Amino acid sequence: MKKKYDELAAKILDEIGGKDNVINVFHCVTRLRFNLKDESIPDTDEIKKLQGVLGVNISGGQYQIIIGQDVSKLYKKVIEIGDFENQDAIDETLDEIKPKLNVKRIFSYFFDYMSGVMSPMIPAYAAAGLFKTIAVMFGPDLFGVWSATDDLYLLFDFAYNACFYFLPIYLGYTAAKKLGVNVILGMYVGGIMLVPGFVEIATTHESFTVLGIPCILGTYGNTIFPIILSVFALKYVDKLFDKIIPQVLSTSFKPFLELLVMLPLALCLFCPIGTLIGEGIAQLILMLNNAPIITGIVGGLWPFLILTGMHMPILYAVMLPNLYSVGYDTTLMAATALTNPALLGMTLAALLRIKNKQERNNIFGMFIAHNVGGISEPVLYGIGIKYKKPLIGLAIGGICGGLFVTFTHVVYYLGPNIPFIYTSLSFFQGGTMNFILYLIGAIIAFGVTFVITYLYGFDKNDPILKEEK
Repeated sequence: MKKKYDELAAKILDEIGGKDNVINVFHCVTRLRFNLKDESIPDTDEIKKLQGVLGVNISGGQYQIIIGQDVSKLYKKVIEIGDFENQDAIDETLDEIKPKLNVKRIFSYFFDYMSGVMSPMIPAYAAAGLFKTIAVMFGPDLFGVWSATDDLYLLFDFAYNACFYFLPIYLGYTAAKKLGVNVILGMYVGGIMLVPGFVEIATTHESFTVLGIPCILGTYGNTIFPIILSVFALKYVDKLFDKIIPQVLSTSFKPFLELLVMLPLALCLFCPIGTLIGEGIAQLILMLNNAPIITGIVGGLWPFLILTGMHMPILYAVMLPNLYSVGYDTTLMAATALTNPALLGMTLAALLRIKNKQERNNIFGMFIAHNVGGISEPVLYGIGIKYKKPLIGLAIGGICGGLFVTFTHVVYYLGPNIPFIYTSLSFFQGGTMNFILYLIGAIIAFGVTFVITYLYGFDKNDPILKEEK
């Protein structure tokens, strides 16, 4: 195995133009990521042919070579051979060159910010979802072990609601941490939106002014965009006062002055704008509800959106804001949840059809990475892209399952993601029928993908399908 990594690392460095063509190299979960001086040098087609390489992607100024779960071991050999610095993340200030701001880069910054804000919340969302799932399973809506007035049922409901009602405070922390702002001030801004007196005025629609500025207060518990926009503004307010407040006075006066400026900015500007964004997303979701064919097809083709990176705009702009605000999704999430059963069908069909021992071992490793580690890229690139025809079965199976759960109005609820069963528990909260309908959709996605891939996914004369002697 050591020799294998040595040879592959050497070949990759040779194909990308040698170590002198490398500005920086690091890796993520599945990919080697290079910043190159001359991106025209690498022969992408030759790199794709290397044993152990699952694919190549060029994005955001990076030359990304997809390896799979063994990428960290290969990375060590690459930095050893090339004498590169050992690091896990890219240095965005390379050569002190600031990239030009364009529409593409603005969207990139937006999704990076949203990811940095949302990702730390995943443990809380997972815990809250599991509390709700258990309460529904054992409550009056399913097995009837607890009544709606039992203390344990109420306790689990409290635990679930605590995650969502106080979202502005939690997101104030994660947004501030992402932007390098004082996290307590970020939480403070979120806390202002949830003060009982504030909520009372907002609920009764009483007139209110903020430092003399007329302001229509809203209820911002369970919301995402008002606090995300406000903390983003706090970053620049903080920079401003860093320049004008003497260091000796910064501890005493700077936090007060920053929040004094933020009160009208947040309450009179960014909270209303954030509310409008949320309402716009709600209208988009309503449109998707009225177009089940489009919803089912998009959900079924989710693996292909993952391959192109187009899943991120949909995920962060539409799906997650809705899911993280109300705790459930009535559009795309149910259909996209069938990606894993469809990929499982494609993988098992490949394992049964392919007889070449080395290739079967490779696919089994991808199977483990996908079903235990939750990483879909090795399967997508190592089977789908490599052999191409399996993608047909994956598309048809995903669309069939996606259309079924969409037309039967299956609802996806916030819940845990567990190896092998994935997000299955996210459907229990909707009751027995909701779960059964999801299960039927999963069986459809798995079965259709498996059958088509097994029968038509590989060329009959391909040597890998023949028994080794």
